[in-house]
Amino acid sequence: MNGAFHICRQGNPDSMYTLFGGKIVVFGGDFRQILPVIQKGTREDIVAASLNSSYMWDYVTVLKLTVNMRLCDVDDPIGSIISTIYLDYLLNVGNPEYYQQREIFSPTHEVVTTINDRMMMCLEGKERSYLSLDSICASQRDADFNNELYTTDFLNSIEVGGLSTI
Repeated sequence: MNGAFHICRQGNPDSMYTLFGGKIVVFGGDFRQILPVIQKGTREDIVAASLNSSYMWDYVTVLKLTVNMRLCDVDDPIGSIISTIYLDYLLNVGNPEYYQQREIFSPTHEVVTTINDRMMMCLEGKERSYLSLDSICASQRDADFNNELYTTDFLNSIEVGGLSTI
């Protein structure tokens, strides 16, 4: 028996007979662009292995976000997001649990930086930067490694796509 279904059975004895144990699951993305990898597979093999072709697709309800209702007719969308998600954040500056229960998803690092900067402006006190020692791991270097190409400034300028920081 699958462990996930066993856990779900505590509240719902029929969960082992329902898809995902009766839990609501949200799939995101464009399934035409996010295809499974099938080694040496043909186009037909890949399409047949996609979520749209799965037996589960019959149980899926497709919803499309057309309007971000939180931001309709708002002059300051970033401020609106911050005030909605972090309503009392100035009262909870020293409370890590407050921040662990909240998050903002962002499509780009630029939006994350904008939100971080706006929140930092609202905090009292002097801003401090804590720097790390950034370098290339010695075990990853080969004989042709040029240490001058990978300065700390260069390493700190790299932004990894797909990872939000807030």
